[in-house]
Amino acid sequence: MLYRGADLIRDVEWVIFDEVHYINDQERGVVWEEVIIMLPAHVGIILLSATVPNTIEFADWIGRTKQRPIYVISTLYRPVPLEYNLFVNKELFKIVNSRREFQTDQYVDVVY
Repeated sequence: MLYRGADLIRDVEWVIFDEVHYINDQERGVVWEEVIIMLPAHVGIILLSATVPNTIEFADWIGRTKQRPIYVISTLYRPVPLEYNLFVNKELFKIVNSRREFQTDQYVDVVY
């Protein structure tokens, strides 16, 4: 829609980028950059990611590109606990639980 100048873009008020850290992906990142750059000035942008390492620099780039203030809101709170699992022989083994505790017994079941 952006590349072709679709009329529909004038009705878009917000674009939400989830997992925006993919902008660092060698194959897909350029598309994310182009979309951010090409969005019309009236479109608000929300960028979501838990793993952008250079948040302030990234926000500064977007602010300069879009010529508007950008606000970074961050938190250490994770609404969905992160767990690590292994799927082996059609069976799921929890290796690290939501409290970041390594599950030795589960690991031993998988390895041995």
